[in-house]
Amino acid sequence: MSGRNTQSQKTIFNEETRLDHLIDIRYGAIEDLTKDVEIINDIFQDLAVLVNTQSDVLDDIESNIEKAESNTKKGVEELVKAEGYLTSSRKKLFCILLTILLMVAIVVAMLVASIEYNN
Repeated sequence: MSGRNTQSQKTIFNEETRLDHLIDIRYGAIEDLTKDVEIINDIFQDLAVLVNTQSDVLDDIESNIEKAESNTKKGVEELVKAEGYLTSSRKKLFCILLTILLMVAIVVAMLVASIEYNN
């Protein structure tokens, strides 16, 4: 019986050793999984920072687009005003030139009349 007990004890010891080895393997796998989860957590935190930063950049871009649109509208309004001023100044210039031309014509007519009267 002592041979059987020894055989049984060896089997139990071998089984315990095998189970301890399996536990060590599983423990190592759990540690690896924990490290992987920590890495994934770090990646998600970095991603959150990037998204937040890009959100600020997109807000700045949107603001700049709105300002550009407003400035473009104001520029168009100013161009319309400038066109009106240009048309008005051309009309005034034409009137001034016509007045000067009439004055010159009157002066020339008076000189011609004065020369003929003296002759």
